[in-house]
Amino acid sequence: MILEAYLNYDSGSDRPLLIDGAMVNLPPLKENHEFMVRCLLFALAATEIAPFDCLVIQSWEVQVPAILAGDPINRYPDLMLLDPQHLNRPFSRRLVPLDKPAPPLVVELTDQGKPLCPRTLAQYAARGIPEHWQIDSETQTVTVRQWRSGQYEILDRFIGETVIATPLFPEGATVPAEIFELDQA
Repeated sequence: MILEAYLNYDSGSDRPLLIDGAMVNLPPLKENHEFMVRCLLFALAATEIAPFDCLVIQSWEVQVPAILAGDPINRYPDLMLLDPQHLNRPFSRRLVPLDKPAPPLVVELTDQGKPLCPRTLAQYAARGIPEHWQIDSETQTVTVRQWRSGQYEILDRFIGETVIATPLFPEGATVPAEIFELDQA
């Protein structure tokens, strides 16, 4: 399948990856994973750090370069902060294409002790996404990476009541405890 056909393909509730011209559906998300992502969305929305319609979860995708054979050319971050211009799209898919600026932030939730896939992180870096957050539900930490010179560097790890202050959110976005407390309520 070529990219133009993919951009107008209605996949319903599926989340397909486009790998070497073929669509491969991602497995469904686990209920607790989805809930934790919603907790993060509510925590960020409560701070009013960004327009609510620019905070999107799991149904939006970002086009990324394939670095190695077999890499998908699209990814579905758990949460993404869009630029308002991303909301105006000429095709049916909720996609930030390569010809648009990179989203300012992508967030991935890692759970059950699974590490973040290095290839995913490399593709986000190649796309030039300024900030990447990794939320680890097992250790209840938020690792913030900043894009510098084509790769990510760990800026800081946040835990408990420590305010997540980053170059994108110098006044602070939220605190990890708010995210994890909602999940435990």
